[in-house]
Amino acid sequence: MNENDWIEEEIIELKKDKEPIAILANKGSRIAAFALDLILISTFTLMLISTAIYPGIITELGELGNQELSRNDLIAKISPQLKDKLEISNTIFVLAFWLYFAANEIILNGASLGKRIFSIRVANEITLEPPSIFDSILRSGLKTLSLLAWFPIFILANFCLIFFTKKGQAGHDFLSRTIVIQDTFETQNKKNN
Repeated sequence: MNENDWIEEEIIELKKDKEPIAILANKGSRIAAFALDLILISTFTLMLISTAIYPGIITELGELGNQELSRNDLIAKISPQLKDKLEISNTIFVLAFWLYFAANEIILNGASLGKRIFSIRVANEITLEPPSIFDSILRSGLKTLSLLAWFPIFILANFCLIFFTKKGQAGHDFLSRTIVIQDTFETQNKKNN
């Protein structure tokens, strides 16, 4: 199967005057865009926490990690202050991911920075317009929770759906009524007309 066969298979059945009006995003592009987004937001958040919010937290964790302790002994050795720092850091990670995905989709008309690089975007599955603010916040929240809070069980159930659904929708896409499409010149023209 060559690249053109893959794209032809993914033409959405939404038609206007018997012409396809959008092409589903290539699954490889979606995965690469998502990985790029994860690298960007993880790096930024980790730098923010380790330099501005809790300087020295990485050193403190590294010192604990260098000791040959059982898991229970390691947990017992963590100071209450470090436990508090880790809980707050987890909250910061969840909020940073949620805000990153939601703000990017709202500001960049349905695309994150990773999606922009791969020329794909999120669209309402019926109108092909960028998702509403509510749908962007809902979609981003569900994606973040499945990625960070309910890992690994929910990540498999949520993200692997793109390989088994007709429109390549993940769980957060189903609930927010969105799809991910190629952001081509034709899509932009049809959207503007």
